[in-house]
Amino acid sequence: MKKLVISGYYGFNNLGDEAILHAFLEGIKSWDEDLIVTVLSGNENFTSQTHSVFSAPRWPLPEVKKTVEDCDFFITGGGSLLQDKTGVKSIPYYLGLNKIARKEGAMTALFSCGVGPINRPYLRWLSRQELDKFDFLSVRDEYSRELLEDIGVKKDIEIIPDPVFLLSAPEKGQGEDFLEREGISGRGPRVIIAPRTSPGEKNHKPEPWIEVCKRLQYELGAAIIIWPMHFEQDFELSKAISEGVSGVSVLEGTYSLPRILEILKATDLVIGVRFHALLLGAVAGSNLLGISYDPKVKTLLGQLGLPSDFELGDFSPSAVALRAERILDGGCVEQKELGEKVENLREKARKGMNLLRDFIGGKFYG
Repeated sequence: MKKLVISGYYGFNNLGDEAILHAFLEGIKSWDEDLIVTVLSGNENFTSQTHSVFSAPRWPLPEVKKTVEDCDFFITGGGSLLQDKTGVKSIPYYLGLNKIARKEGAMTALFSCGVGPINRPYLRWLSRQELDKFDFLSVRDEYSRELLEDIGVKKDIEIIPDPVFLLSAPEKGQGEDFLEREGISGRGPRVIIAPRTSPGEKNHKPEPWIEVCKRLQYELGAAIIIWPMHFEQDFELSKAISEGVSGVSVLEGTYSLPRILEILKATDLVIGVRFHALLLGAVAGSNLLGISYDPKVKTLLGQLGLPSDFELGDFSPSAVALRAERILDGGCVEQKELGEKVENLREKARKGMNLLRDFIGGKFYG
């Protein structure tokens, strides 16, 4: 039996990362029943129970080393792991674990990761030195590949879209029934807003969102749902928005991934800031309006053929509301082509999983 360890930002109650892991594991578990998979997690019990997989702590380092040193194959991914926007520790952490695994003879892979920004010279140097030593290197978009090439990585880099594209859209009906039971209805369309605070901002700023909500209620009679996707980070802002506008609901429960997809399927428009709020909305088949806080969001919108002209912290509420109205009125051609874009990216993600499977199969069993 061979042992595979997965490293990423798992076990932190971030639905986007958990969706990545869910989709990733669905593919891996079908490869070989004799492959033992362990996920490094910030909450081992949560990860084990949620994903039916072995889990081990991602910290402290002596505990992690025991797991990493005992594996045959070490995968880092997916998600935005290699960047220094949120601090200086992420890149040394993830690349350091790969160095430990490689030293003990494991094969190492970077799988469908978002990369960047990497602004600090030392971290650009470290990334260049370590990534060329990986056995399999893939990123989720062209922006990430260009950044790695720019900092001097020489190894061939595959582009494999986010594994969340592999998830199937749910059937219509169950999401509508759930929202009706929750009393979320209106004479007009359903609109989900997935906000977040600007990175580095300590004070929540609900006022622009409140104005968007009021305009959509007045113009369309919209039933508006605020979705704190990363609950710990987004709930305070979500609550402040709902308190500023009567008739706005907040998804306060801890919902499973299938339930969230059902809700999104029953939604006419997702106005999202977080990367995976938009991606899950796309997979579920909803219309999308993205507001960017990071290059990865603009890149995703580009992959989906959607405009990326709204920036968090500097968007006009009236312009956002007007764009939303045009989308819901069927006046945006790019929304009609969204399903085809998603299917193309799903097929590329499927081929990417097959590439990784063949790589592991060749190294382990060939």
